[in-house]
Amino acid sequence: MSKWGHAMRAALFGAAAYACAGANAGFAADMPFYPSEPTQQVKVEFGTGWYIRGDAAWAFDQAPVINPGLFDVTTRVRNNFSLDLGGGYKFNNWFRGDMTLGAYGAQPILVNNTAFAPGIIGGGLGDLNKYILLVNAYLDLGTWYGVTPFVGVGGGGDLINSSNSAGLAFFGMPNRSFNFAWALMGGVAYNLTDNAAVEVGYRYVHFGNYTGFDGIDGVIFNKNLSAQEVRVGLRYLVDFGSP
Repeated sequence: MSKWGHAMRAALFGAAAYACAGANAGFAADMPFYPSEPTQQVKVEFGTGWYIRGDAAWAFDQAPVINPGLFDVTTRVRNNFSLDLGGGYKFNNWFRGDMTLGAYGAQPILVNNTAFAPGIIGGGLGDLNKYILLVNAYLDLGTWYGVTPFVGVGGGGDLINSSNSAGLAFFGMPNRSFNFAWALMGGVAYNLTDNAAVEVGYRYVHFGNYTGFDGIDGVIFNKNLSAQEVRVGLRYLVDFGSP
């Protein structure tokens, strides 16, 4: 074959190769792009850290005791109970805060002298009811094997209200006091799940002054009231995250 023939064959081969390469490129351009690895979905958090809580307590509480004829009002420690509901936010592994609303069981306002009209004076001058609203801040002190010790402080207000019993209404009148209240607490929390924890602890609550009217002596009195509580509560972390 002549040199001219070899040159023509080389030219034809090159043109064919160029045409095939162009066709493959066009075909590849028409095909959809597939990444080498599938893209993982990222979970977007919307305020995760909010929680709700409920607490029950056995309280060593104080109620006024009136000494007729002595112009004196003392207190007597009595067993009582309290229930709290609330919600809050866990900022990180060390700090959280919440707001709670609590109510205490009714207590009789006792008369400390059954010799005074013993046929009438047997129970008390009415029932004392206490309601408390607290804003609380807690410091969690680290977690070991699911157990987290904590300390806390709270401040807010309370309503102390008394209603006279029907048989003794003529000895007094309904009394109502609004006060600044504060609390100190401590205890341990145990993580039941990633979202739920149970708390066991102690709380001291200072209710402030109870202002009352002694219908027997006809005087108005003020008495500081407080309670010491052994508490059990459940805290549940609400997950607002969405995929």
